Amino acid sequence: MQNFLSISKDNSISSIAIGKFDGLHLGHQKLLSTLIDFASSAKEECATIIIDTHSSEYLTSLYDRYERLSRMVGNVFVLDLDSVRELSGGEFVALMQNLLPNLRHIVVGYDFAFGKNRAFGAEDLQKLFGGKSLARVPKITIVPKVSHNEIPLHSSVIKDLIMHGDIAIANAMLGWCYKLKCKTTKGQGIGSKELFPTINALTNGYVLPSNGVYATRTNGANSVSFIGQRLSTDGCFAIESHILGDFAEFLQDKDYKEGAIEIEFVQKLRENRHFDTLDLLKSQIKKDISNAKKILDKGF
Repeated sequence: MQNFLSISKDNSISSIAIGKFDGLHLGHQKLLSTLIDFASSAKEECATIIIDTHSSEYLTSLYDRYERLSRMVGNVFVLDLDSVRELSGGEFVALMQNLLPNLRHIVVGYDFAFGKNRAFGAEDLQKLFGGKSLARVPKITIVPKVSHNEIPLHSSVIKDLIMHGDIAIANAMLGWCYKLKCKTTKGQGIGSKELFPTINALTNGYVLPSNGVYATRTNGANSVSFIGQRLSTDGCFAIESHILGDFAEFLQDKDYKEGAIEIEFVQKLRENRHFDTLDLLKSQIKKDISNAKKILDKGF
């Protein structure tokens, strides 16, 4: 990943968008489309700058943000928040002017803040970029608040929805189905012997959906996934996915064989609960599978 502060002066880039871009939700997508449309019409080179806050709970990892933005925009830089946290508003603007001397257009969200103690907002950019030379003042586009069913789109709101199991609403705000990138791990072995075979997974850093059972896709295959404490067996926390299609074929999947899976959450089916016997648990899982198929067959 390209560190913004490590670049020498880049005279080619004239239009940028700045933000954390965690989740790349519909609000972020509006910001990016504004950047791309302007750059295309003006035939200018554009870039995005990801502000890395080192969040321990994210919707998309920094690497994923970088990769997705690279495909959408091309030029992507990462700016470590700690490296500019103590800069005044004027010093931050001077840094931008120094590294991107031909900057003509900046796109930010309405809630963008910068400078020490976040003392400056999006509307301050125009004044601070003014200086003595009007020729150096870039156009500032402030993308207004984007909402879904009157709920403002913020990464923090989407995180709360996911943590409460409101996956369908979170997905609508993201514009894509929330997913966890995981590593496979060894499970109890009970599923394949007495219940249904599952893929056991571990993940780190992502915001986790609330405990329960979900209609999911695992490496693109329809699945039912469980997340939470295994109340009916050992009580340990687990993430498990049962593949609804050909399990033997799934086991040949390249990513799975390399120990990596991606679980895409479509809709919550039920809360986690204790079952007195494995037979009762198996009966409930059959119902979960049936309900998941109905949802997934609709193409969500």
